[in-house]
Amino acid sequence: MERHAVARALLDSTARTFGYGNAADVAATLRPRVSRRAYDLRTQPEVCYDASPLTRTLAEHPGTPAGARLPQTTVITDGRPTLLYDVLPTARWTVLARTDTLTPAGAARLDRLAVARPWLAVRHVTPAPTGAVPPELCLVRPDGYVSLVGSGKHVHRLDAFLTSAGYQPSAGFPSEEPECPSASSYRAP
Repeated sequence: MERHAVARALLDSTARTFGYGNAADVAATLRPRVSRRAYDLRTQPEVCYDASPLTRTLAEHPGTPAGARLPQTTVITDGRPTLLYDVLPTARWTVLARTDTLTPAGAARLDRLAVARPWLAVRHVTPAPTGAVPPELCLVRPDGYVSLVGSGKHVHRLDAFLTSAGYQPSAGFPSEEPECPSASSYRAP
């Protein structure tokens, strides 16, 4: 019997020292964090292409650097909340532009860019009141990774970036994909 009292006292002091009451409290505290991290690892692999010649940062964006996978979040399109990946077309390069930061001239320039490059899609979105805020302007690769991050004032530099990366304007059909620069042209930093 006396061992039970000593054991209980030891457990109580340990719980007070480490801030947890019992195993159930530890599980309740850690389970959401572990579950969220496990979900992130399964759905958003920790691969980053920040050293790729197809990656450029024109303006820093907290949370979405160039070369990283575009995070899933909710955006507003056509007045309705929509998941960001539902806005992106399948297997297409896409310019994602936030309507709250883009000027009418910038929007028109993006539309002309998409006409000159039929393989390029342009999507205008507004950030939702909750959730992660997408960059003001970004070029998303067909695999969901961000190739370019910029602000609304960098629309004019997007065309130059595409040309320098080897993605030339095409008069072809929208289903045509651009030729990727060869792997031999890639230089590690």
